[in-house]
Amino acid sequence: MIYRDERHQHTFEKERSIRPESVSRKFLAALYLLTADGGLWNQVWDQVTIRKIYIDEMHPKNLNGTSYVFFSAARDILTGSRNINLVEIADPALLSMGAYMVLCTALAIRAYGVEKAVRIQFNKEWE
Repeated sequence: MIYRDERHQHTFEKERSIRPESVSRKFLAALYLLTADGGLWNQVWDQVTIRKIYIDEMHPKNLNGTSYVFFSAARDILTGSRNINLVEIADPALLSMGAYMVLCTALAIRAYGVEKAVRIQFNKEWE
C-alpha cells in the first residue's frame, strides 16, 4: 500500500489495529487520509473514536494545500459532500504525484477495502 512516509504508515496501522474489523471502508479511507499528514492528524485525532469520525466537529487551522485536500477528501468520503473536484486534485501545483497517489489509495480503500488497496505499489520515480 502507498504511504506518504513511515510516520503515516505507523500511525494508520496503529489506529487501524485498535478498530474492530467491522468498521466501514469509508471510515478506513477517511482515517487513512487524516493520518497522512502529521499536522492535520495532531489537530483532529481527538475527534476520532473507535467506530466514528466526527468530521463535522473538526476545524483544523493553517492547513497547506495538500493537508486541505486530504481533509476535504476525508469529509467528502464520509459525508458525500463534493468539496474536492477533479481540477483541484489534478493540479500539480496543489498536489505532488506522491500526494496524488495517497489520495488514489484512499479512494481504492473506499471502493475495494484495505485488503485490495494493499496490492497498490508506488513507483518512486513519480515523486
